[in-house]
Amino acid sequence: MNKIITGTAMVLISGLYSGLAIAADAPASSGSPISLTVGGEAELTTIFGGGICNATATAAGLTYDAGTIKTAIATLSSDAKTALDHQTLQVTSLDLDGTDDAPFVFNADPCGGKSIKSPTFEMGREISFGASGTLANGLEVSFDDKMKLDGTANGDDWELKLGGAFGEVLFRIGGKSAVADMTAGTTGSDADILGGGNAAHYENTSGTGDVNITYYTPSIGGIDLALGYNPSSDGADATAGVTLDDGSYDDTFSIGFGYEMAMGASTLTLGGGMESASTDALCVTEAAAAAAAEVTYNGVAAIAAVLADGVATVLPVAETAANTDAQTFVNTVFGGDTCGDEQLSAIGADLAMGSFTLSAAYSALDSDGADKSIMSAGLATTVGDFDYTIGYSVDTLEYARGSLEDTTTVISAEAKTALGDGVDLAVNFSSSTHDQVSQELGGGDVTAWRAGVVLTVGF
Repeated sequence: MNKIITGTAMVLISGLYSGLAIAADAPASSGSPISLTVGGEAELTTIFGGGICNATATAAGLTYDAGTIKTAIATLSSDAKTALDHQTLQVTSLDLDGTDDAPFVFNADPCGGKSIKSPTFEMGREISFGASGTLANGLEVSFDDKMKLDGTANGDDWELKLGGAFGEVLFRIGGKSAVADMTAGTTGSDADILGGGNAAHYENTSGTGDVNITYYTPSIGGIDLALGYNPSSDGADATAGVTLDDGSYDDTFSIGFGYEMAMGASTLTLGGGMESASTDALCVTEAAAAAAAEVTYNGVAAIAAVLADGVATVLPVAETAANTDAQTFVNTVFGGDTCGDEQLSAIGADLAMGSFTLSAAYSALDSDGADKSIMSAGLATTVGDFDYTIGYSVDTLEYARGSLEDTTTVISAEAKTALGDGVDLAVNFSSSTHDQVSQELGGGDVTAWRAGVVLTVGF
């Protein structure tokens, strides 16, 4: 497998450097064909919000009170139930299998008993550098980089592009994929929200390294293709000065497609793709996950002592962990994290009709553990000098076991206009409901709202 991956990568890179060699042999022209541009922007955001300041619910017996979690525990294997039941070890501590009084604490008030301050202000600043030009042999070259001036890390948004009649080859920071580039219909998603959850489409698997290489074919009959390659994220060998082939995921490949067609006075654009990531690392087994939850609840030292002598043991208070919170328990026992092999798939569409554009998209990140998916719909239009967008999205986390789900539902709207050359003003609003199954017997779902006024000055 590694030989196939290495061979594919070598073909792609060899073709790229062949193009560079041809460019180097081209006759020199008068003056440099590469032009440099410098720009940037400053963005001031005024934020209002509410709905997330909720008192912590009273601890409850998550596993024995009637509810979704109790039902889900009944579906676990006998090994997992045994791991949750500490009664077999004759321990005087509480059990977690629903037969004893084991209360769980719920999500704490994120505001700590205080209220939200509105408005608050955020200032973002960045400078961008660009270099582009066409060489004498027709090879198009461009490079772009951005430097943030707000104290955050730089160097995370660069790209080098080579283009011509053969299409385009793009080098850029890792974490990107052909799927994200080609998926259409995402208008109405990725709203700024409060209260937790996700509103953005999934763009890549865990099999991403430091660099992404994507090749875009020339458009043929309205069809565009993109082929992505992510070298695995390997570690450096300080002694040999080379990179070791020890990444947790193998080299990852992705494919994306796009298609555009006219339908009378309307235009339909379709786009999507797939990415697959493979690893030898396995997910935690059901029984091991249940055992981990038991250890977390009762304390590692105390459990070790019981397992060592196998007789009745009184657990010292100092060695007993504080009650596990409900979300940690549910996430551990039922598998709320992606793991193992992963498969990303996405599809979307935009239908433009005059000044209106209807959008819809779906993306899913499936794994050997938990699965994630999001569906979104949006409407965009222009009236006079204003651009309006409304959106709706539902994000779902499916746990690996127990048929449990967490959902985030978002409704958003934005109005944007240009105040002048390089100066834009936008007003946006979102309402989100974050429903975690672990909070069913506690505070329930959290509905929050956020409003923002954004002034952007570009130069």
